[in-house]
Amino acid sequence: MGWTEAQKAELINLALSNEFNYADIARKMNKNDATVRHQAKKLGLPSKIAIHKKGQWNIKHAHLREPLLRYYLTHSAEECQKHFKLSPGEFKSCLTYAYISPNLKHIRKETRTHEPWSLSQLLFLLRHSGLRPRSWIAKKLKRGNAHSCIKERLERLGIASRTINGLTLSQFRSLFGKEPKYFIKTDAGPGRGKNSSTYFKIVPWVYLAKDLKANRLKTSRPMRNLIYSMALFQEWIFEGNALVKIKKIEKKIKRYEFKNI
Repeated sequence: MGWTEAQKAELINLALSNEFNYADIARKMNKNDATVRHQAKKLGLPSKIAIHKKGQWNIKHAHLREPLLRYYLTHSAEECQKHFKLSPGEFKSCLTYAYISPNLKHIRKETRTHEPWSLSQLLFLLRHSGLRPRSWIAKKLKRGNAHSCIKERLERLGIASRTINGLTLSQFRSLFGKEPKYFIKTDAGPGRGKNSSTYFKIVPWVYLAKDLKANRLKTSRPMRNLIYSMALFQEWIFEGNALVKIKKIEKKIKRYEFKNI
């Protein structure tokens, strides 16, 4: 059955109210979810609706936000959960709403530095990008969260963390048509869980340059020049002995795996 003009208008009004997602709207209009989403796309509505209404839990526990922030200044997350009798999910939700409240800005737990990046901090960032998670780097540098600080800094530098320290395993296979003799299995990347296959597996630039010079790998002249340039850059950010220092980082990774194929 097609859509009447009245139904289209109702869909637009419900979607623009920012109070219902498309699944809610489908139930309200007694229509299939996929049908509603398809019609919304035809009408030029957003693919996802940012719902502005607050959940009942957050309304119910709004009175905890200020005391929770004050307690959090001198206590750990676990201590806060125990003191206020909150589950980890409830604690995170309450803290999130407290942090975005401008009225409570003066009592936020602030540990990050706002000073300009030093050369040593930038080198630390470059050495560990693609090898360690951005959240781990942010914590070590006390630079806020991984998205707003670390990712933004890498974007300003025009650097992709996935390839700053080497070719990924899939890139190596595509370029050379075989398996590498050595790669690092990192704990960086979009992976989640101990055995995830979506963590980066990287063949370091300095290792690639070494194999090219020994004629164990063959590729085009432009790619050879790129690898040599990146290897020189890698030696610079590690201040010499890059491969040795990368292996030291590798040993500190909990998901450590030295791979010989």
